[in-house]
Amino acid sequence: MKICHCFSSSQSAYYFLDGQIQYMQKHGHTIAFAVPDDGFIDQLKTMFPNVKIHIIPIVRPINLISDFKALFYFIKLFRKERFDIIHLHTPKASLLGAIAGRILGHPNIIFHLHGLVSLKFNIPIKGLTLLMERVPLLLSHKVICVSKSLAQLCVDNRFISAKKIMILANGSINGIDYANKFNRKRIIDETTKLQKELKIEDKFVIGYLGRINNDKGIYDIIDVINTLSKSIPNLIMVFVGPNELPVDIDRFFQDKLNTSYIYIPRTPQPELYISVFDVMLFPSYREGFGLVTAEANALKVPVVAYNIAGIRDSIVNNKTGFLVEPDNKKALVQSIKHYHDYPEIRKMHGENGRIQIKSKFTPQIIWQAQLQFYEDLLNV
Repeated sequence: MKICHCFSSSQSAYYFLDGQIQYMQKHGHTIAFAVPDDGFIDQLKTMFPNVKIHIIPIVRPINLISDFKALFYFIKLFRKERFDIIHLHTPKASLLGAIAGRILGHPNIIFHLHGLVSLKFNIPIKGLTLLMERVPLLLSHKVICVSKSLAQLCVDNRFISAKKIMILANGSINGIDYANKFNRKRIIDETTKLQKELKIEDKFVIGYLGRINNDKGIYDIIDVINTLSKSIPNLIMVFVGPNELPVDIDRFFQDKLNTSYIYIPRTPQPELYISVFDVMLFPSYREGFGLVTAEANALKVPVVAYNIAGIRDSIVNNKTGFLVEPDNKKALVQSIKHYHDYPEIRKMHGENGRIQIKSKFTPQIIWQAQLQFYEDLLNV
């Protein structure tokens, strides 16, 4: 079996498929990547030394000249390599890859739906973005969705038929590595060291990890933290993730926040920072699957978030975290205050979270389901 994974970003391939690719290769299948040369190719080659990497000049913004060029590269690649399965990920690669595959009459075009950019609080926003996102849903022969709730949203809005879309096991792209990477016991010494370095041992730590932009609810976080600072004197906010706002981020936080904060733009070990959080605050407006919230639960950190598609697959309300009505910042404040005032509930929800992740999101279960899907598709 010869499979090509297509991504708009080489980092996505790097972070999404570790373990799964090696599993497929162990079962005798040949894997290739079609990705842009965006500065992360060397890391990709190091992680997947036996994967052939094809460079496609994909750019994320809409650009007709660049997009037609990338489409031509996809057509040329698919015609030459004759892959058994074209497996598409991320918006631009999926759009162009699906068109290229259909032009060539390829029989097995798979679209892996990681999320919809055109959503806000479970509501599709009509426009060009939504139109472009629906094209791969239409042109693919089968769609794999990372969460049950997002799949149901697509069916309910008639983006796709229920027969065409599916979920592997309980969802997620690759499961959660709770045994090794996201295992508090294995990193306890490093966590203690980091707490001392950040000088937060005696603080109530609210944390956020992810891209810093409007869709992730950055302004909601600001409002919530400023309100909480009035009643939690030892509060500190820790932000971890790249800034996508068109401002100097430190100046932004200094101007907007009324309490202490720490900002870490990037880290190769997100698990260390998550493990120092007392609570993760994640008021995202849209998610495909709540990956980072599931990782927090694996580390016994409860999560407070909006009850949106994707997040509700990874967090169980009032058991592993609190899910509140979208755009209800007052409820976010109350939920975090509840965790502060009742540490025994915070601990219980953290413990429940790890149990939940271990029971539902074992990586090997996802890999086995993915392999079975491929084999069924080709009647192997």
